[in-house]
Amino acid sequence: MRNKVTVDIAKYRTIDKWAPKPGDLVIKHGWITRTKWFGIVTGCQGNFVDIVVDGLPRLVIMSNQAEIDTKTKSFNLAEFMASFVGSYTVISIENGEQIIFI
Repeated sequence: MRNKVTVDIAKYRTIDKWAPKPGDLVIKHGWITRTKWFGIVTGCQGNFVDIVVDGLPRLVIMSNQAEIDTKTKSFNLAEFMASFVGSYTVISIENGEQIIFI
């Protein structure tokens, strides 16, 4: 007989609880429009967050400075907070723990 072990596979919160900071990984899922991109937060100012965006995580991470400047887009935080559930996923580190915002 097997013993069933129940564990939390991830700590998560709703996206409206997200406080962006540089280094956060952002994933955009466009279910209807089939838009998909990956990004890394590079800065925050007021209600806007700057994110380096590309189609693959590897392309974001391996970009040189000129590419980063070209790929950086500014987003209004209200877009994230009011988004359809699952449209954005953010992976962040808070107090040494990985948190997934959905």
